[in-house]
Amino acid sequence: ADEFDFAEASDASADLERLLETIPAKQAAVLRATRIEGLSTAEAAERLGIDARHEEHGAAWLAQWFGPEVTEPVRLHVAAKRYLCAVEPEYEAGLSRASQLSLALQGGPMSDDEIAVFQANPWFAAAVRLRHYDDQGKRLNWQVPDLASHHDRIVAAMRPA
Repeated sequence: ADEFDFAEASDASADLERLLETIPAKQAAVLRATRIEGLSTAEAAERLGIDARHEEHGAAWLAQWFGPEVTEPVRLHVAAKRYLCAVEPEYEAGLSRASQLSLALQGGPMSDDEIAVFQANPWFAAAVRLRHYDDQGKRLNWQVPDLASHHDRIVAAMRPA
């Protein structure tokens, strides 16, 4: 029968800690939280107070298949949250705890100057619309069609190969 070898496990743990000491502290903390403690990236970012810049990563990933009419509103959806918190005070109160924390990490509600710049962006209206769709998608116990039902619409929005 295989028995757990505490000495071997302790040595492996010490090796891992030595390895983590060789990388930047924030990266090591994220690796500990996600790979050792089993947290999701979002949970780790929330716990560690790190803005994961998910909007940039999401837009870059989508850019493999879609043009700016899809990727720019995605890239700007955090700006849209900051904008809505600045122009609709009740909007911020309706955010989840995680979204309120990320808002603080992302710069908080926009200033008047930031609002003017954002409103001048050609993707402003689409970004705000996407943000509202994102909010609606967080309703609990809401019956929605499966992804396959959107196949034709998704394919139509894709860039030609």
